[in-house]
Amino acid sequence: MRWRPAFLVLPFVSGCLAFGYPTLWETPALSVPDEDVRAFRVESQYTRGGCLIAGWINCWHHVEEIPVVAARVGAQNDAYFSYYYLLFPFTGNTSRSMRVLLYRPGHETVEIPERPWWRFPGLARPEPVVWKEAPDLAAQEKALETVVVRQTLCWKHCHNKKLLEFAAQECARLADSPLAHTSEMAETRGRLLTKAKEYDALAKQQGP
Repeated sequence: MRWRPAFLVLPFVSGCLAFGYPTLWETPALSVPDEDVRAFRVESQYTRGGCLIAGWINCWHHVEEIPVVAARVGAQNDAYFSYYYLLFPFTGNTSRSMRVLLYRPGHETVEIPERPWWRFPGLARPEPVVWKEAPDLAAQEKALETVVVRQTLCWKHCHNKKLLEFAAQECARLADSPLAHTSEMAETRGRLLTKAKEYDALAKQQGP
């Protein structure tokens, strides 16, 4: 359950309502002794405003790689202020989320969701990670796409050069893997090679 001390504004005016609450989230520290693991912090924010029948929407999404040091991923935290208002006929609201993704070649991507700050008393020990194998090329492609999310509203906001270079390298690696060199996988291999070129071109557009 979220930590939501609410602050009501204009509670007695007909057609008007507003409230907001500060929120503090955290992900646990993780134990990752396995090789070739890469960790990513993912932040998403949704904001809407304007008239009830014709408003505007802003979807912000950011993916950033975080270090794996001494077989450990450090805890991640995020604090923000969510709000909702209704001043008829105008309305608006904002919400935000944060999670950690763990990517390991040949396995499904592991998602660690945010949790309320009060669920982490003291110095908790790093939590172990349970991996599930991705047995075929399609499953491994899906694992990569979980990290390099391509949401229509957020695409232009969420990618930095390092992430795009990583995506291009992984698509090329998957396309060159033994799983890709079968007649059944010809279409998937072609799609991966096309994605590799697209990600590489987008990375070059980011500049030096």
